[in-house]
Amino acid sequence: MATEYLGIDVGGTNVKMGIVNADNGNITNFYSHDTGAWRQNNRFVESLGDAIAVMLNENPDVQKVGIAYPGLITRDRMTLLEITAIPEIDGTPLIPYLMERFQEKNFILKTMPMLLHWVNIISEKKVYPKTISLLHLEPE
Repeated sequence: MATEYLGIDVGGTNVKMGIVNADNGNITNFYSHDTGAWRQNNRFVESLGDAIAVMLNENPDVQKVGIAYPGLITRDRMTLLEITAIPEIDGTPLIPYLMERFQEKNFILKTMPMLLHWVNIISEKKVYPKTISLLHLEPE
């Protein structure tokens, strides 16, 4: 079985997530969630965690999760510093929260360009066009 990762693209309009096959770059189980709905009642982080839980329950072989944010993160890549599109989560220690909630999984938090670089490293292959679309960097 091929190695699979959960890739998440957090944006001001939508949060997109899907299972990425590291061998061929195919994306399955793609979902797009409305960021505005998650922001209501200041529950964005909890809603993200709930959506991750659903994806991991549906895909139990996934061990690693990559999350891309449109903003600044701390040097240790644990905390969101300034997310202009979702300012209420500024200062949130996201990775410690997710590591506590999903203790058996590995998380990496990156800005968009760095996540693309990370995908290249873990797959030891070029990033495929569908993966680039998931990361919302370039159209196919």
